[in-house]
Amino acid sequence: LGEQEFLMTTTTANAGKVMQHLEYFLDVVWPELKVTVTSVTDEWAGAAIGGPNARAILASCVTGTAVDNAALPFMGIVHGQIAGVPVMICRLSFSGEMAFEVYSGAGYGTRVWEALIEAGKPFDLVTYGLEALGTMRIEKGHVTGAEIDGRTTARDLHLDWMLSKKKPFIGSAMMDREGLVASDRLQLVGLVSLDNRPFNGGAHIVEELDEANPHDSIGHITACCYSPALGKYIALALVKGGKARHGTRAFVSDPLRNRFGPIEIVSNHFYDPDGSRMHG
Repeated sequence: LGEQEFLMTTTTANAGKVMQHLEYFLDVVWPELKVTVTSVTDEWAGAAIGGPNARAILASCVTGTAVDNAALPFMGIVHGQIAGVPVMICRLSFSGEMAFEVYSGAGYGTRVWEALIEAGKPFDLVTYGLEALGTMRIEKGHVTGAEIDGRTTARDLHLDWMLSKKKPFIGSAMMDREGLVASDRLQLVGLVSLDNRPFNGGAHIVEELDEANPHDSIGHITACCYSPALGKYIALALVKGGKARHGTRAFVSDPLRNRFGPIEIVSNHFYDPDGSRMHG
């Protein structure tokens, strides 16, 4: 927000944990830093708006700023007004679609929400819930709690492009240890059901199917859904040496729920892998 002022948004369910983590590092690890953190959760109301028409809807109701790609690029921030209420608009996406987050003072949240709904009527705007959001994130291959389980590394999740090669970061001293670079580590992959049946979270992946004596798991499913975009049952999974297995066949083995069947191991990016829908 300024030279020395930042607003951090977190996953809603873990806002308290993130705040606790920041305070721990400031108190114990980096006490010399001239940094203060303050929870401002109660001061803000936020609404996310996403999809191919998201920008057009904002353009029809926002004053005081443009929202085109030049004025508001991906990861950009602008300030304007909606229904006379000062708002801060951040362009970011969890779903993989063109998306924005609109922030206002907490007391004006309902007014801004209703203005967005009204502006969206000519564009067939609908509200969506967590199941729809979860489906879109699986199609996109975005990771969340089930994949970030405290045992995976950035490399396992194909996020090592985010790691600095010029300066140290939390975990950098350990990242090249033998056990963390082993070729058979569990890596994030996508799965496609080849028998057109739903998956179950937590089900195991095996190379040879043995329903009478399930054994030799090479990984497990972390998240699954039916993909409306693909017309298939898909899943994200952590599989040994997963990246090298793209395009190969295996089996899902779930004896507790009597679900066995063939699968194809693919990239975790099922839909719009180049991000054109989000960056356009």
